[in-house]
Amino acid sequence: MVDLCITIPDGFLNDEDRKNYCVSSKQKEVWAIEIDLIQELYRVCKKHGLTCFAAYGTLIGAVRDGGFIPWDDDVDFFMTRDEYDVLCDHSDEFSFPYFFQTEKTDQGSCRGHAQLRNSTTTGALIRESKCLGINQGVFIDIFPIDKMIDDDKKLKIQLKRIKRWKYLSTFILKSAYMPDKKPGVLKIVKKVYRGVHRVFPFFDSLGNIFYKKYENECKRYNTIDTDRRVCFCFLQFDPVVLYEKEISESIPVPFEFIEILVPVGYDSILKRIYGDYHTPIRSGTVHGTVIFDTCRDYKTVLKNEYGNCKY
Repeated sequence: MVDLCITIPDGFLNDEDRKNYCVSSKQKEVWAIEIDLIQELYRVCKKHGLTCFAAYGTLIGAVRDGGFIPWDDDVDFFMTRDEYDVLCDHSDEFSFPYFFQTEKTDQGSCRGHAQLRNSTTTGALIRESKCLGINQGVFIDIFPIDKMIDDDKKLKIQLKRIKRWKYLSTFILKSAYMPDKKPGVLKIVKKVYRGVHRVFPFFDSLGNIFYKKYENECKRYNTIDTDRRVCFCFLQFDPVVLYEKEISESIPVPFEFIEILVPVGYDSILKRIYGDYHTPIRSGTVHGTVIFDTCRDYKTVLKNEYGNCKY
């Protein structure tokens, strides 16, 4: 495994049975790298007075298991949009091997949220293994949350706009590299686009314009008076609604051999999203299969083993 800035307790990297699930030493190495990324994220957040609290499966693992859900392989955090933007403004404070990835720092990543990565490792999504040029080290996710308007009609219009700008920007900024999976007209359009992209690479600027429109649409109602917050990053699912009183304060809880912050209203948040979150349910992750390598950087792995030759 690559060198880390954290001190790993004796025995942490050993194989372990948790809830009748065997966590391998290789999985533990991925966890260790992600814990190191958490500590680096908290270092910069603390310096600037920012709060970054656990979300999704990381939140369940923190309050129920005191660490990772045994079959989980990633870490998720929420930040309010204002604080998220401040963190993005200080992306240059993450020095090698750390890399703070957004569309601004790594064009073509095009996620709608940030990822902090370790550049000396590999954590590449299978569906993105052909996305040439972007950093694909082991990562943790940081999601911005925006205000959610109470008017259902206006919200419906906003969601349509968000989906439109996100799809258009993703198509332009990623389609030149993504493999063809869908037949028919879309496949033909993608081939035509790739030809245009090779001749006129500056066409990517149009994708940047669309991506900016996407971000601005997410922020549309951030000046209104409402107690509802939402993460717009995963519009294929129902938006995760958070309330001001639930996230007004964060509290530290044990997470493996460190502490992380969770929102004070974590119980009501998790019940609303997952129901009985105290009962473990083994499931896959949203992002699907990930190519992990804790010893070699993503350029080496993807070039030598997955035919990605642009690195």
